Amino acid sequence: PGGIAFSNSSRFLYVSRWDTIFQYDLQAPDILASEVVVAAYDGFTGDYNLPTRFYSLQLAPDNKIYCCVSNVNSRYLHVIENPDSAGLA
Repeated sequence: PGGIAFSNSSRFLYVSRWDTIFQYDLQAPDILASEVVVAAYDGFTGDYNLPTRFYSLQLAPDNKIYCCVSNVNSRYLHVIENPDSAGLA
């Protein structure tokens, strides 16, 4: 399970996988070589002791990318604050 989202400028592509979020620079000469891990699941559990792993991604009107968790009715979200910045920035 996972998802994808583009940054507001469409330069960066984010791909979520169950335990990792990757960033790809679509302007790089070798897109696959530009892969950077920008988030890794740290084991945090939320309500009912359920894991808060990464699931679908969506670019919001505030230009941040929000990532929901796979648990039904979870009150937690992951946020990529500056998706138009390279790497961990």
